[in-house]
Amino acid sequence: MIQNRRKNLTGILLCLCVVLMILPAGCGKKSEKTMVDRTFSPPADRSSISSGIIAENQLLQMQWDDYRKCLFLIDKKTEKIWGTTPYRFYTDPAEEGLGKVRMESPLIIDYIEPDGSGTKNVLGSLGILENGKAVAEKINDGIKVTYYFTPLEISIPVKYTLYNDYIEISLDIENIKENENKLYQVTIAPFFASCENREDSYLFLPSGSGAVMYCDAGKRSPREASVEMYGADAAVTVDMNSVNERAARLPVFGVKDGGDALCGIITEGSELSVLDAQAGNDRIGYSSVAPAFKLRSSDTVRISYVGKEQVISQKFSDEIAYIKTASVRYYSLGGNSAGYMGMADIYRNYLTAEQGLLRSDSEKGLYLEFLGGTLGKEFVFGIPHTKTIAATTYSDIQNILEKLNDLGDETVVRLNGFTDSGLDPGMAGGGFVPSKLMGSKSEFDKLSRYCKDASIPFAFDLDLINFRKSGGGFSISGDVARTASNVAAKKPVFSVALKSPDENHYTYRLLSRQALGRALDKALNSMKKWDINGIGLTSLSSVAYSDNRYSEYVSKGSMPQQTAELFKHAKDKENALTIMASDANAYAAVNADYIWDVPVASNQNDAFDKDIPFYQIVFKGYRPIGGPSVNLAVSPVKMWLNSIRGASGLTFSLCGRYCPEFLLSAQSALQASVYEDVEPMIIDLTNRSMGYFKAVSGLTIIDYREISPGICLTVFDNNSRVYTNYTAVDYDSPDGVVTGYDYRYVS
Repeated sequence: MIQNRRKNLTGILLCLCVVLMILPAGCGKKSEKTMVDRTFSPPADRSSISSGIIAENQLLQMQWDDYRKCLFLIDKKTEKIWGTTPYRFYTDPAEEGLGKVRMESPLIIDYIEPDGSGTKNVLGSLGILENGKAVAEKINDGIKVTYYFTPLEISIPVKYTLYNDYIEISLDIENIKENENKLYQVTIAPFFASCENREDSYLFLPSGSGAVMYCDAGKRSPREASVEMYGADAAVTVDMNSVNERAARLPVFGVKDGGDALCGIITEGSELSVLDAQAGNDRIGYSSVAPAFKLRSSDTVRISYVGKEQVISQKFSDEIAYIKTASVRYYSLGGNSAGYMGMADIYRNYLTAEQGLLRSDSEKGLYLEFLGGTLGKEFVFGIPHTKTIAATTYSDIQNILEKLNDLGDETVVRLNGFTDSGLDPGMAGGGFVPSKLMGSKSEFDKLSRYCKDASIPFAFDLDLINFRKSGGGFSISGDVARTASNVAAKKPVFSVALKSPDENHYTYRLLSRQALGRALDKALNSMKKWDINGIGLTSLSSVAYSDNRYSEYVSKGSMPQQTAELFKHAKDKENALTIMASDANAYAAVNADYIWDVPVASNQNDAFDKDIPFYQIVFKGYRPIGGPSVNLAVSPVKMWLNSIRGASGLTFSLCGRYCPEFLLSAQSALQASVYEDVEPMIIDLTNRSMGYFKAVSGLTIIDYREISPGICLTVFDNNSRVYTNYTAVDYDSPDGVVTGYDYRYVS
């Protein structure tokens, strides 16, 4: 009897195990993990090719030194030599010790310690040349070098391929091998984009609008900067909100070395990358910038409390991101092109030739964002309840547009926060329909018709990523992105003053990457039912994140490809929607019809010497662009000048009325957005600016520079120019006086 019961129990448990093993692969979803054989094998006696010329064309030559395992790119026109080891150092390596080790490293790796407690950094010259091996083999127009870190049992293949006007360095992620020591990050060619420290040289990084780090030494301490592409992984646990964070939106970087320059474009695997830069390092005498590729996700987990101290553990994803290749193209520049303007030209040409960027004839000077509502509290019999408070109705919007009627042909309109929870996360996509709390459908239709009749581009914004409750076909427990520790990614609301999580507000989740397509389809169906021709995809255009349930989404993997496909789907013949992006990553910007909130400054890292409007230089004339909200800026005048400098339209964020609940809301912007308060600023600045925006509509920027401290000059392709004066003192330019805190346009 007992034996029969045991047999029955065993059978039940076996059935249960089988069911649990089957369930994750069901429900119509594709396989969550893609298994790759990464077993390391030692190099044995494989031989390497001999030193010499590897590939050559009319413009460039590639050479390989097999003894020192370094590669060189020779620009035949300028005779400049770029190398994985800087050429002058290669010919006279006077430096010894750690400096020499760093300069001769073709790559740098970070691996996870076997106990999972953290990562260790290994320089390539130590791991390969002294304790391992590098085997080079010929491929078409280049070489493939497999770097063996033998004691660690890690091997990394890298391809160097010469094309007509650039060299491509590709990390072959698919064929990386490892055993007990797991690879976390690889920096390829850390000194390929480098220069000797001197005053006429600088590094360019795409932080925010763009930033420059001068390479002079001795004037100040050496500086370092690390810029994560497309911003920090939103699925990573964060305890402190950065004060001046402006993410890197464009995967391009470079170095100016006197009269020469090198521009790098990350064409594959950019979502995994972090740009590491050092400037003015007087110990080794060189400055450099290079991409590191994070192959695994990581997260910080609170384990427990011991006494008063918190125990924190770092967790890593089991799998490497399932991406075949991470590639960087390097273009050698000389003459007038040797600088950030030449880099902008190279990058824009890449976007037009390979990413579908086209010239635009629909530029506008005024961007009006209307803020719908926010969550607030009401008390019923002393018990607090959360409710959505309407800050703006559809009728309010039409009334405001009628007041600004004279600016109609220069206006773009976006409705933000007009769904179930207003500007705060609610259901996924806010339930995908306009909220009736802000007015009836007939009032919405009236507003929509008004915009169509006035030829005002009009979009309804939906947050497809952030949500905090189930509904609309999406579950707060099942349809969430997962961190490296395989738990739901939770995001807090941060205190504006303290920059730490505000316990008085909610936490929210990130929608599973696998569910984004389904969410967009629901949004598109809603747009059709409401006869809306434009959709705002603010979060999808600016947020990049991991979902560690799926190998291809580890470490933000495939975010550019996935987002681009979603944008193209929204614009195809069946849907034909106008897409408005905001603070857009490159992959979203090239597929959007309008770009709001373009970055106009870097993240103001102390390592940066100067901000440049690189983002605007790239997109001006190719996409209608609007700057950050003038009325929400700490200095509205400076923000206005930033928009003038980069010829990005003026943006104002508006709401119809003030509500006392704004004081306790997570949406602090509402307090500075009441139209009645902002109207004088709109009228003043548009009266002073609209003529300028009309004059430069459709033009591109061919030159930008700071001609004097606080005085900037932007030149357009018809040779018209604008001076912007960020100082209180009038400036006497060759084209006349530029009043303090003002601009002067010369046609």
